[in-house]
Amino acid sequence: MVVESKKNIVLLSIKPKYAHAILAGGKTVEFRKIQFKREVSHVMIYSSSPEMKVVGYFEIDRVDVGRPMTAWKKYRLQGGISYQDYSNYYEGRDTAVAIAIKCVTVLSKPVTLNGLKRGLKAPQSFCYLDSLYLKKLMNWDGTVLGAG
Repeated sequence: MVVESKKNIVLLSIKPKYAHAILAGGKTVEFRKIQFKREVSHVMIYSSSPEMKVVGYFEIDRVDVGRPMTAWKKYRLQGGISYQDYSNYYEGRDTAVAIAIKCVTVLSKPVTLNGLKRGLKAPQSFCYLDSLYLKKLMNWDGTVLGAG
C-alpha cells in the first residue's frame, strides 16, 4: 500500500463496537454527518472511550454524499448499524456521508494518541494528520485484511 504524501490522512473517532466491526470486516461503510473538505486517502481508526487507542486504519474506496434515507437504502447491509441507531444519528439532518472501506489493517498492538504524536488529542469527530503518521502506523505490527 503506497501513501502519496499529497493525500490527506484523517484520524476518525469511532465508538468501539463500530471500530471493531470495521476491523472484523463486518462493517464496510462508515457513516458520518460531515463530509471531509479535503481529499482523503486513508483513515486511522481511533476507538473512543473506554478503549481510547488507534486500533487500525483503512484505505478509502469512495465517499458517497446524499440524503440519509438514500444512503440507508444503498448501504444498510454494509453499515453495521441498526435502522433505529442510524435514524437517531441522522435525526434532523439533510445530508449523510457514506465512506466505503477498501482495505483494512488491524494493529496487533493498538497505540495511544500520545504514542502516535506527542500531545495529540482525540477529535470530536475527525482531524487531518500528515501522512508521516500513517507511515508510522504502517511500520507498526499490523495485519492487512484485504479489500472490503
